Amino acid sequence: MTQIPENDSRDFWAFLEFYKFLLIFRAVLLYCGYFRGNGRRGGKFLMKPSISISKISPPDLPRIVYRYHLFDLLEKNRDKKLILVLGQTAQGKTTLLASYVQQSKIPSAWVNLGQEDSDPVNLFLAVVHAFQYALKDFDFSLLLSYPSIPTGGREEMLLYREWTSALSEYIHSPIRCILDGLDQLAYDSPVYRFLQVFVDALPPHAQIFFLSRGMPPSS
Repeated sequence: MTQIPENDSRDFWAFLEFYKFLLIFRAVLLYCGYFRGNGRRGGKFLMKPSISISKISPPDLPRIVYRYHLFDLLEKNRDKKLILVLGQTAQGKTTLLASYVQQSKIPSAWVNLGQEDSDPVNLFLAVVHAFQYALKDFDFSLLLSYPSIPTGGREEMLLYREWTSALSEYIHSPIRCILDGLDQLAYDSPVYRFLQVFVDALPPHAQIFFLSRGMPPSS
């Protein structure tokens, strides 16, 4: 039986470990988009397709439903940072906002909320995808690995502010953010603390809409 000299054996295992490191490093680069033209295709940035487009899109209306008195009311309140649209099921909340943003020249980041968004990390990542979908000329991909897991108390609020501040660095012009289905979130979830920071820390030219069947928690 042929024996490999001890020195050669050590070199072989060192090479194997180095090769394993290269494979892991390449996988990380692929995830971040460095082997896809720095995340661009046709002049647009791409992100890892880990979310359904339906999650971050308003409903596809066959036509705009013009509710002029409500459009006027929304226009008169364009300076308000947060607008809460309340109404029961099938009263037209989503159709109103979808029509309003469709006829506007201001881009909109839209998130259709679900129970999974009661987790602040899930909601933040959905919001990042929504902003990327609305602002295709910017690369938001670094934010997808940004959130740390909140641990509660003051540290939790600081993390939420960190996340929102990181997102805000990409927002240089007016944009609307619509969170549709706020009532889907667990009433006692920490996500409402994230939303408080989110509303407070986004730049003033970002207007936020909450669509809900009921009032959110006050704190």
